[in-house]
Amino acid sequence: DFLADNLLLLGITLPESLEMIHESAFVGCSSLKSITVPEGVTTLCAYVFSGANYLEEVILPESLKTIGGSALAGCVRLKSIEIPDSVTEIRSGAFNGCTGLTSIDFPASLTVIGSRAFYGCTGLTSMSFPEGITKLDYEAFYGCTGLTEVQLPDSMTYFGYNLFQNCTGLQSINYPADL
Repeated sequence: DFLADNLLLLGITLPESLEMIHESAFVGCSSLKSITVPEGVTTLCAYVFSGANYLEEVILPESLKTIGGSALAGCVRLKSIEIPDSVTEIRSGAFNGCTGLTSIDFPASLTVIGSRAFYGCTGLTSMSFPEGITKLDYEAFYGCTGLTEVQLPDSMTYFGYNLFQNCTGLQSINYPADL
């Protein structure tokens, strides 16, 4: 509760002994601008930075495996983020409403992008997914009006409904040949 109530928190140094950042740890820290998640953390739980609307920089460790549901939802000033090669899953709503997000690099290790993970990320313009990703859940990119081009790999086995619904700028989607 202390962190959520602290509206003047600009940055924080987390201890190297962390393995997980628990649910809602920094929710509502509206003045937080930058954070480096220490090596050793394997999971960002749900809502961990949700509503940190001044957050501009998040540095994630190579130990990270999962980005939890709505973990960075509403971080409107976040322009880009490097997802480490160790991440296998981006859960539901993880980047929901990150309207400032213009680019994202998906690691080769990624297999699942959850429902509404990038819902309303209007700043995204194009993306390609690594070979090995198998599932894009429902409405994962709903309302990403800045998207113009999408390249999907042959490894895809599951496409959720309304995946690119209301992506009004989308001009081309390259689907796997045997879809």
